[in-house]
Formats: sequence, C-alpha cells, structure tokens
Amino acid sequence: MQLYPNLLRRGVITSAVLMLLVAACNFNPAAISPFATKIPQPTLIPGELVFSDDFSDPKTAWPYGYSEIGLVNFELGGLAFYVDTAETIFWSNPGLSLTNVRIEVDAKMVRGPERNFYGVICELTEIDKFMTIGITSDGYFGYGFPEINMDSLAQPSPDLTEPADEGYDDWLQFSKMINQGKASNHLVVECSGNRIALFVNGTLLFESFSNSVLREGDVGLFASTFSEGRVDILFDNFEVYQIEPAATPVPQNVGQVR
Repeated sequence: MQLYPNLLRRGVITSAVLMLLVAACNFNPAAISPFATKIPQPTLIPGELVFSDDFSDPKTAWPYGYSEIGLVNFELGGLAFYVDTAETIFWSNPGLSLTNVRIEVDAKMVRGPERNFYGVICELTEIDKFMTIGITSDGYFGYGFPEINMDSLAQPSPDLTEPADEGYDDWLQFSKMINQGKASNHLVVECSGNRIALFVNGTLLFESFSNSVLREGDVGLFASTFSEGRVDILFDNFEVYQIEPAATPVPQNVGQVR
C-alpha cells in the first residue's frame, strides 16, 4: 500500500528561525533542511503528560510560516493550516523525541472541500520518514507509513465502518462515528511498541500491529488536500502522554506497506 498515491506537490516554507516542511506524500522531499530542533527529554513515567499546547502563545517550538501554496499560523485560538493547492500536505512538529505515546487533539475544518485528510504525526525521525494517522471531513479515516510492515486495517466492529467511496483509495475507511463537515472531532492516536491505534470521539476505529517496534521520534500535526485545494484545518488542545509499550505478539504473514 502506497501512502497518498495521488498527492504529488512538495515545497518548503520558511519562518524566522524554523522551517515548516511541505512535501510530496511519496516521501521524495525537496532540498533537505532542518526540521524543529529536538528537545532533550527526561526519564518519563507511563501516564505522565509530557507535552501540551493550546496554541495561545506563538512563541513555541512549532514551525509556522507561509508560501505561495499555503501557510501554517497561530489563528482562531489554535494552530491553523491553510492548504491552498491541490495534492499537497503541510505539517508542523514541536521538536520532541519520544516513544510509546498517546497523542490527543481537537481538530476541525474551517472551510474548503470535505475531501481532505488531516490529523496526527508520530515517529517523525527524518524529513521523509514519519507516520500519519487522521480523518477526512466527509467521515473517512486511515493511516500511512512508507517503511514499516503493517497488517491490514483492522476494525473493532463491522457496524462502525464501511468501504471507501468511489474516488478514495482503499487505505481509507468510512465511519459514522466521525463528525462531518465543519464539526469538531477529538482525535486520540496511540503509537506504542508495535501498535498504532486511532480513537475518534471516544471510539476505537482501528488498531494495527507491525512486525517491528516503532522508533523514537517526534510527533506533530498535518493537513493535506486531494484533487481540490483551499482547505483550512484548525487544531487545538494538543496533548502528549507517555504510555506503556504495547505487549502484543508479532502478527504473521504481514505485507509490506508501500
């Protein structure tokens, strides 16, 4: 499975001291430039809140800025992503170095086409190596990662999900538990051991297991477009908790994600 096979645009946004990265979803980035500087982390206790941001103060580690294809900025009481062009992904990360985390955030579309994709990043180790887990504004969810071996998307209950609509690739699944349109959704993503999971508004929509342990890396937020641009996504109340490593047996006959 290839992540976002239809997304092709890439570029670089600069701010005063940090660089916001915009890259193709095939992870063939433009000229390499540093992302947010990693912050040394103390010994962490499971259940501990290790990072939070309500985006009320722009003087934080989050990269932000603008270019001719969009911007990321502290607006409307949160961190706003304006993606003006089609087939483009914007992301921003606070410069942490963590493993075994639960990431929580409130997110909603402010304007634009409902066929979009936005959410949480975990395991960001390099500019072109990270995992995205998120939703669309018309009720779909999914994840992607270019290197790790993952099993097929697993739903906890058949009545929560439906097959992807025409025009969407099969890495997306529909769920009636996702608030559509401009309504807000509370996303919880767990990246722990060899497991990733997505909860939306308190309901587990999927969990998936790899045959290798997730690496230490940064977390973050992203917003992206498909065939239509001009989508605005707003994030607020970002929290990261330390959790126990997932103790799940390695699955058998796992296919390579591409």
